Amino acid sequence: MSQGFYELLGVEPGASGEVIELAYQRRLADLVGRLRTARAKGADVTILEAQERELREARSVLLDPRRRRAYDAYRDASRSELPESAEALWKLLRTRVGDPVAAAGVATVRALTDLPVGD
Repeated sequence: MSQGFYELLGVEPGASGEVIELAYQRRLADLVGRLRTARAKGADVTILEAQERELREARSVLLDPRRRRAYDAYRDASRSELPESAEALWKLLRTRVGDPVAAAGVATVRALTDLPVGD
């Protein structure tokens, strides 16, 4: 993938679900038009079909809050210098990728019981 999902759809990273859906529909409509033209001319549409799959994946990731959080964390980490160890990388990403509701649940179990609870 040469572009990020936000760039592929032409939206800002803070875009709402409605904006993402509209951008997806616009880009898909343009791509479908190019696909029909290419197929009518008998051209190879492999690249256009791959672009369609990328558009669908971008929409799918950006509209799913959990997947979007993980994607954003990955983007942020890839822009900065990555830690040297896997443990340091996990510490960096854990709070960004993890489900906040699950983290609150784990904290509650730790506070109320003596059960051994991992990270």
